[in-house]
Amino acid sequence: MTGFELRLWRRGQGWTQQLAAEAFGVSTRTWIRYEQNSPPRMVDLAILALSLLELKSPISTMTEQAKNMQLLRVNRLVSEIARIRQVSSEVASTSKIGQASSF
Repeated sequence: MTGFELRLWRRGQGWTQQLAAEAFGVSTRTWIRYEQNSPPRMVDLAILALSLLELKSPISTMTEQAKNMQLLRVNRLVSEIARIRQVSSEVASTSKIGQASSF
């Protein structure tokens, strides 16, 4: 997610920069930096998770475009979770190999 996309998301929520910073537990200055550059991956993932909460609204009331956007968000989140799991298992494997070779 780019800083511009982060700004669009925040505005779509109707949040000020100060409110967003408080919600994410960072200073307003840090949030402004996120919007000027790009946010850390954890902020991106948190936004995806928050977007999933929006899926709670009945699908029958969503427009086709809203359904497609939600589906894209879910797919991004699932892909990101799979990537994180892969990296985690690779790190764990590397760690085990390093421990075994140090004996």
